[in-house]
Amino acid sequence: MLANKTLAISAALLTVIAFATPTFANDYRVFPSQEALAAEISSNMAEGSFSNLISSLAPGLQTALGRIQRLEDAFAGQIPTFENNAVLFSSNTRDTVHREVRAWWSDETYVFVGSLTHEQEAGVVVLDFLLTDNVQRASRWFFSGNPD
Repeated sequence: MLANKTLAISAALLTVIAFATPTFANDYRVFPSQEALAAEISSNMAEGSFSNLISSLAPGLQTALGRIQRLEDAFAGQIPTFENNAVLFSSNTRDTVHREVRAWWSDETYVFVGSLTHEQEAGVVVLDFLLTDNVQRASRWFFSGNPD
């Protein structure tokens, strides 16, 4: 029963996230390195905080963040933490462009986090990201750049 409830909570959060298409104007997030980006994602996934993850990767998504934060607050203590992870797909599409999808799991569910980054002098710029509980969507995003 707990597993079904946890899956329903995760699905509700990720449904809001799925419709929160990043529309960056000049709101790209820059990290000092790929390692710093990975640490930021790991920290937020370990806390089960999707809103903090989105806020750190795409500061321009404030509208969706409010809805996600309200859902997280409503289900406080019931969202699983995701400490287990593995890289599913990874590719350097150009010398300085990197695309990766990592699977995160708990005893009850999976979440897939994808990132498309560009390394510049200023650091690692997050150009796009994906957060989903659907492995087919994660695969489509990685291989075609379009999750739908």
